[in-house]
Amino acid sequence: MNKPKLLWIADAVIHSGFARVTHNILDRLKDRWDIFVIGCNYHGDPHPYEYNIYPASFGSDMWGTGRFEKLVNYIKPNVICILNDPWVVSKFVDLDRKNIPLAAYMPVDAMNIPPINIVPLNMLNLAIWYTEFGKQVATDCGYTGPSEIVSH
Repeated sequence: MNKPKLLWIADAVIHSGFARVTHNILDRLKDRWDIFVIGCNYHGDPHPYEYNIYPASFGSDMWGTGRFEKLVNYIKPNVICILNDPWVVSKFVDLDRKNIPLAAYMPVDAMNIPPINIVPLNMLNLAIWYTEFGKQVATDCGYTGPSEIVSH
């Protein structure tokens, strides 16, 4: 039986908080999903994870926006999820994802987020916030789309 495909975009393999969250989540999903990762700050070194990880950066594109459309066409994921700050996630919402659902798991740690970083997130199929505080700040700053709270 074919498992659904997940394209995850976040820090991977390195020692960072985002990478720790990435691997904690993906290690729990790997038996039910075929997982592919665009790994921010990952440079292609061998790793112990049981899923494909592609380096995000080539040259000055550290987030993987330049690889996104090509990898979406190659992988043909059922869903795409980004774990990063709202201002980084907003870089992906206008890219061609072939009508594949796009979700983002984002921290909010300030009272005012510039609308330029929040309003584009209304193109997400789902915004996932770490806390009620994050969801409320995003709403106050212009986010009107569907959202959930998933604490660590």
